[in-house]
Amino acid sequence: MNQRNPFPVAGYHGSALFCNRQDEVRRLSANVQNGVHTTLLSIRRMGKTGLLYHLFDKLGRKRNVFCIYADIYATQNLKEFTGQLSSAAFKTFPQKKNIGRHLLDLLKSFRPIFAFDQLTGEPQVSFDYASPKQLEQSLEGLFHFLDLQGVTIVFAID
Repeated sequence: MNQRNPFPVAGYHGSALFCNRQDEVRRLSANVQNGVHTTLLSIRRMGKTGLLYHLFDKLGRKRNVFCIYADIYATQNLKEFTGQLSSAAFKTFPQKKNIGRHLLDLLKSFRPIFAFDQLTGEPQVSFDYASPKQLEQSLEGLFHFLDLQGVTIVFAID
C-alpha cells in the first residue's frame, strides 16, 4: 500500500503547504520592490531555500519580474561559480524569449560548453577560459547584461 506523507519535509510543494513565514515573505517582497540586497543567514535545514522558492512563486506571478535561483553548494572555484550562475540564468530565460536569445548570444561570446545534466536533463553551461581575467569579465558581463534588460530580476544565490 502506497500512502503519501501529508507532511512533506523536503522541497517546495507550493503555497498551499507553506506556512508561518508571512512576515519574512512580506519583508523580502518589500526588499525586492525597493531594490534592497538581502542576505539570509541561519543554520542548515531551517527553510531558507523553501522561503526563497515561496517568494519566487509569489514574484513569478507579477509581470516583468524574473527570478533566478542558483545553488552553488557544489562549486569549488570561480569558474564553476560562473557556470552555475550562467546555467541558472539560461534556465530562467529560454531561447524562445527575446531576453533568452540575447543571453545566448552573450554566453556564446564567453566560449561556453553546453551540456545537459545526466539526472535532471536540465541545460548546464561551463566555460573554457585562457586566462583568469576572461573569467572575471564574463561574470561581470553576465550581471551587466541582466541589469540592462529593463525588467526586475531577482537573483538568489544559495
